[in-house]
Order: sequence, then C-alpha cells, then structure tokens
Amino acid sequence: MLKSFEKFMSLLNHKNPRTQAPKHRRCHVEFLEERTLLSAVALTNDEYTDLRAQYAEFNLPENRNNINVITLDLSQGDGLTQLKNAIATAGTTQKPDLIVVRTSKASEAAHTLRYSSYSDELNININSSNYGAVTIVGLGPENLTLDANQMCRALSISGSSTVVNLGGLSITGGNSYNSSSNYSYGGGIYKHNGMLTVSNCTFSGNTADWQGGGVYTEGGTTTITNSMFSGNSAEYGGGIDNWGPLIVTNCTFSENTAVEEGGAIC
Repeated sequence: MLKSFEKFMSLLNHKNPRTQAPKHRRCHVEFLEERTLLSAVALTNDEYTDLRAQYAEFNLPENRNNINVITLDLSQGDGLTQLKNAIATAGTTQKPDLIVVRTSKASEAAHTLRYSSYSDELNININSSNYGAVTIVGLGPENLTLDANQMCRALSISGSSTVVNLGGLSITGGNSYNSSSNYSYGGGIYKHNGMLTVSNCTFSGNTADWQGGGVYTEGGTTTITNSMFSGNSAEYGGGIDNWGPLIVTNCTFSENTAVEEGGAIC
C-alpha cells in the first residue's frame, strides 16, 4: 500500500519535458578567423623579363610600368568568363595589355578552357592606336588550351587597328560552321584586318566550312612562328587560308587536308 502511494506521488511530481516552458538561450556572435579567397599569383618581374625574351616578336615594353598586366590562373577557378572580362578590360586601358593565364599539369581543367556554347567564342576588336596591343600568353608547364569543342571557332579578331599577340596557346576543336558570324571561314582563328602575331602555338583538329581550317586571315599582316598545324581541314587551306601579308617561320604542318586546294596553306 505504501509503495503504491509513493508511485502515485512520483507521477504527480514528474514533469513532462514536452510541457515544460522552453529554456531561454543566450545568443552570441562567434568571430571566425580571417580567410583569403583564392586568386591568381601576380606575375613577377623575373617572369615578365623571361616572357619578353621568349616572345621578342611581341615587342613588350622593357619598363613593366608601361603595360597593364592581368593574371589569371585556371587552377584557382578562373575560366572563360574571366578571360572575356580581361579582354574587355584591355579595350579600355590607355596602355598595352598583357593577359597571362597560368596553367599546370594538376588536371586537364588546370590548362584547358572547354567551350560549351557558340557564345563562348572569344572576340577581340580594339582600337590599338588608342588602347594599345593585346597579348594573351599561356604560362606554365602546359600550353593554355582553348578547346572550342565543335561549338564554334575559338577566336575572332576584327578591326583595322586591332593588334593581337598570342603565345603558348593550343587551339583545338574549332568549327566555323557553328560560329555566330562568318561561319564559312576560320575554324580555329578568324582574322579580318588588324595585325596578328602568333608564337609557340598549336592548331589541331579545327574545321572550316569553306576556308582556313586552322587560321583564316584577310587584310593586315599575320606573322606565325615556332608553331604547329596538324589535322585541320577545310575546302581551301586546311592549315591556313590567307588573303593578306603572311610571314610563316619555323612552323610544322602535318596531316592538314583541303578538298580543293592548299592542305597546309592556301
């Protein structure tokens, strides 16, 4: 009888946690340690000196203060958007522009920009008389690969005063037919007027619907040195189709094809 009474009293005194008033908690702010977002390592003075020596034909100024340097790094997440933004910036500065894209062997993504739409095509049209030349260089153990992935051509250059230098690039998978304009010409590069200098680049597996599988040039001087053209195709000029002053030095052409004329150069 006593045990039953004790059990009854225990039930009366028991507090159901679900019916208890909620406990008040004191909020406080916790300060996290300072963190820095990943970004490209700035180009060093020694690297700039080496680039000037390697690409003497680009005529980069001896005094680095006389050129605007933009550095990107694929291993830090930079991509086509950042490269397009850098090109756009180059069209607004009063100095020549050097766009350096760092690459590495860490992964394919660390040295390759792969297009996913025809709108990924790079376009350069700059009044270099007012804003200086634009130089794009891949820097690292691997060339910077622009893989147009059959979506479009890799690069279009236009404008009578546009001056462009390209070094350390591998341009592949370009297809002129899918490009937004001039779709019959230039699978890898289409250049209409202006001046183009190319050094230490490769053009492979690019296709033009009509002329210039690797490169199509019309007007203005085009200079290509120490570069390779392989497996490019077109009706005319599988490697290069040219309609203007063209200087080709120490370049290799292999297995480029043309249906009509000029497997290598037309």
